[in-house]
Amino acid sequence: MEDAIENLSSLEKALRILTLFSVYRPSMDINEISRELGFPKSTVYRLIKALMKYDLMEQDRGSRGYRLGIRLFQMGNIVKYQRRVGDIARPFMEELRNVTKETVMLGVIEGHKALVLREVEGMYPIRMTFDEGRTMPLHAGASSKVLLAYLPVEEQDRIIEEGLPRYTENTITDPIQLKKELAEIREKGYACSDQELDNAAKAIAAPVRDHTGKAIAGLSLAGSVDRFQEENLKKYIPLVRECADKISKVLGFGLMPSSNHVNSF
Repeated sequence: MEDAIENLSSLEKALRILTLFSVYRPSMDINEISRELGFPKSTVYRLIKALMKYDLMEQDRGSRGYRLGIRLFQMGNIVKYQRRVGDIARPFMEELRNVTKETVMLGVIEGHKALVLREVEGMYPIRMTFDEGRTMPLHAGASSKVLLAYLPVEEQDRIIEEGLPRYTENTITDPIQLKKELAEIREKGYACSDQELDNAAKAIAAPVRDHTGKAIAGLSLAGSVDRFQEENLKKYIPLVRECADKISKVLGFGLMPSSNHVNSF
């Protein structure tokens, strides 16, 4: 047992502490945590201090113990909001899927990645699939590039500086070329991708905005290269933009003065 505890990383030990709390046990002292997890008291104290530094835990002055911090409450609200956005978007996504028969996906930013929040599978035997919860790079793929395009320039630069791995021959790996494309996406209001992340797949994406005008998600329509020829692209682009606009409207976009409808660059 002691060997197993020793083999745990500091991160794993900290996570074990956080997951120990519940509605039935919202506050615990160092002795209780040490006894429950089998960690030395000195280790518990050190990890709690680190968690408190990031507001993930706080002292419970009433019981002299410790409890979960305000940052976890804020993070929980983010998850709750994202799920709400996904639930609002789903019927509009299904409508777009029914018209095009192609897969529709809603992506959001998670750290420096794109996260698949919702997916509505296409109707063709051969179709694109995106597992909900899957993460993808922000520089490859239509929905990812839409998310990246509407970030502040400073944040774009930080992500680009981390590197632009190549996934296919069409992946954009040159920072200058990528920045140029991001500017074009903002100007046009949509993004296209041609086999940038997956071979034989194309996609179109448009931003979903909240009541402040901030682009909070990327709505994409994806399918095989042979079905996304020029004729279909011309039909699909306005459909994708219209669907994204409908979701944005439900989220309150357009209800505030136009001066608030711009992201910071």
